[in-house]
Amino acid sequence: MGALGVLAALVIPTLYQNFNNSLIDRAKVIQRRKISQGITMLSVRSTRLAYPTTVAFVQELQKYMQIMKYCTGDQLAECWPSNTVMLSNGEELPIFKAQRGDVFLMGTTDPEGNEASYANDNVAFVTNNGISVLIKFNTWCNPNTNNWNRTCYSALVDANGSKGPNKVGEDLFLLNANGFIQPVEDLDPEAAGAAGSNTRRDHHFDGW
Repeated sequence: MGALGVLAALVIPTLYQNFNNSLIDRAKVIQRRKISQGITMLSVRSTRLAYPTTVAFVQELQKYMQIMKYCTGDQLAECWPSNTVMLSNGEELPIFKAQRGDVFLMGTTDPEGNEASYANDNVAFVTNNGISVLIKFNTWCNPNTNNWNRTCYSALVDANGSKGPNKVGEDLFLLNANGFIQPVEDLDPEAAGAAGSNTRRDHHFDGW
């Protein structure tokens, strides 16, 4: 009995973790598909040809996707299941500091290599089934292309709502983004003073 107890203690946590991982993986597939479908419907059915900000984009997206609530850049915490986002290295980024457009480590081109502008503030929204999305719109996106789901937005998606661990690379995944960063000014003063302003080492990088 003692040996069986030890074996169970070793095996059961692994089985549980594997089961939980499979649920998260399935949730990622579902949420990725729902977002893709919503944005595809917008690109096909909407009469608008331009969106000057991410807010304007999300307001239109509400017509084609079940969005319960959206929050502008200074209210992101109201649409996120936790006060922080855990980066893949274990550090935590307060969600209110994710307002800026460059938090997704996007440059001046979209994933297809076209010129892009991600300078406007991010927006968070919650879907009707409790999934939180942090998103920003490329205001130079060409609505006449067939690649809206690749060229027009970047997003961080929480695949399982409030269940946690709310960590990039686990239940949080990126869409159309080069990585998720913590701006250098949010680090400790010593690290900020030692870093430059234009190199990737200035940030914590979380590719997915």
